[in-house]
Amino acid sequence: MSMEGFLVWLGIFLALALLATIPVHFHLKGLGEGGPARPGPAARTERRATRPCPQCAHLTGLESAFCEKCGVPMMLWQLKLSREVKTGGETKKASHPVPIIDQDVCIGCSACVNACAESVLQIVAGKSAVTNLAACTGAAACAEVCPTGACQLTTGGGGAARRVEVPRIGADFETNVKGLYAVGELGGLGLIKNAVNEGQMVIEGLKRKHRRREGVLDFIIVGAGPAGLSAGLAAKEAGFEALLLEQGGFADTIRRFPNKKVVMAEPVRVPMYGSLWISDAPKETLLSVWQTIIESAGIDIHENEQVTGVARSESALLRVTTNKSSYEAQRVILAIGKRGTPRRLEVEGAALPKVMYSLTDAAQYQRSKILVVGGGDSAAEATLGLSAQPGNEVLLSYRKKAFERLKDKNRKALDEAIAAGKVRFLPASSLVAVRPKEVVLQSEGGGLTPFPNDYVFALIGGTSPNLLLSKFGVEIVTKELMMNEPQRIPA
Repeated sequence: MSMEGFLVWLGIFLALALLATIPVHFHLKGLGEGGPARPGPAARTERRATRPCPQCAHLTGLESAFCEKCGVPMMLWQLKLSREVKTGGETKKASHPVPIIDQDVCIGCSACVNACAESVLQIVAGKSAVTNLAACTGAAACAEVCPTGACQLTTGGGGAARRVEVPRIGADFETNVKGLYAVGELGGLGLIKNAVNEGQMVIEGLKRKHRRREGVLDFIIVGAGPAGLSAGLAAKEAGFEALLLEQGGFADTIRRFPNKKVVMAEPVRVPMYGSLWISDAPKETLLSVWQTIIESAGIDIHENEQVTGVARSESALLRVTTNKSSYEAQRVILAIGKRGTPRRLEVEGAALPKVMYSLTDAAQYQRSKILVVGGGDSAAEATLGLSAQPGNEVLLSYRKKAFERLKDKNRKALDEAIAAGKVRFLPASSLVAVRPKEVVLQSEGGGLTPFPNDYVFALIGGTSPNLLLSKFGVEIVTKELMMNEPQRIPA
C-alpha cells in the first residue's frame, strides 16, 4: 500500500473513532444531570427530602443528624418545632394508657426502664424516654415505680417521649420579651455539645441585625455554663462587648458532676479556640480547657453575682438587676440552668465540690456513701432514686421528727425503703460539717456523730427558674418532644 493510501485509511479510522465518542459523551453527561429524562423539582424533592440548617441554611437530608455543610446538630430544632400542649386539653385517645415522661422531673434512676418487661423505655442523655411506644401493653408498672412522678400514664395519642416546660422561644432563640433570649439547658437541651452550639448560634444570628451603640453594652449574658461561655466567646470574637453574670462559679454544674465523670464524647467548635476535641473527656479535663480558653480570651465574668430582675429601662435598654449592682445592655441572653436558685448550706465544708443542690441523673452515683438533707418531696424522691442504684448506702437527715409535707406516694415508698434497709433515716438531726471523706451530724440530744461520705445532696428548697422567668415576663409553655421522628423544618 502506498503512503498516500495509508494516510487516507488512517484519516477514515480517526474520523469514525471521533464520531463514536459523541453519543458516549452525551450519555455520560445525561447521567450526571439525572439521566435522559431529567426530573422536575417536585420529583427531586421526593427522592431526597431536605430541611435548611438553622445556622447556615444549607439544605440537609431529613434523616441527617448534623448539617452536611457546617456540622451543627440538627436536633437543635427538634424542641423548637415540637408541639405545645395544654394539660387537661382534648387529645386523641389511645387504646390504652401509655407512658409520657416529664423531663424536668425525671432523675434518670432507671426504675421505670427496669420495671417495663416490653422494653418500651430507655435512658437517653440521662433521662428516661419512650423509644418503643408500639410495644407498650398498658401494664402501668413504669408509673408505679417512678419515685418522682416523672413517668405518667396518659390516654392522649401521638407517642410523645418527653414532656418539658420551656420558655416560649423562636427559631432565633428570642423569647416573647423583645431583646431577651434563652439558650442551653433552659431551652430544654442539656447536652454540653448542644449548649455550646446554641451559645454560638444566638450570636451568629444577632450579627446580622445587631447595631452597636457607643457607650452601651451589646449583651449581658446570664449564666457562665457551656452555653453562656460559648455565647460570651462568640460575642468577643465578633467584636461585641458582653458581660457575663454567674450566681456561682463558671461551669458550676459541670464542677458538681462526680469526679472523673465523662462529660463530652464528641468534638465541638469553641469560639476563639477552634475545635475542642477531648473525646471521652472527664470533667476535670473539660474544666481545665475552659479555664485556659477564658484566660486567653479575656472575657469578663462576674462570679457569685445573682440576677434578681430584668426589665425595660427608660432608655429602652434592658436593665439587669443583681444582688450587687445593676447594668444595662441592648440585649440579654439567658443561659441559666433548670435547677433554679437553691437554698444553700451554711456549715463547715459547704463549698466542697461533693455538695450538690439538685439531682438530675441518679445513675451517675453508684457504690457510694450518700447523705441527703431535707424533708420535702424533692429530698424524698432523690433518696428513692439514689437508693435504687447498685451499691449505694443512703442516709437521710431531716431536722424534724417526722415528715409533714410529703405526697402520699412518696411517703409510702420512703417508708418501705427505710423498712427494707435501703435507706437509713435520721430524724431530728442536722448537718454541722462536711469533710472530704465524711460528714458530721448532730442529733436532737446534742451529740455529734461522723459518717463516712462521698456525696451530699442538700435539697432544702429554693427558687424555681420558671418563677424567675415569669417575673421577667417570659411565657412558659409545655411541649411534647417526640423520639425518632425527624422534624420538617420550614424555610
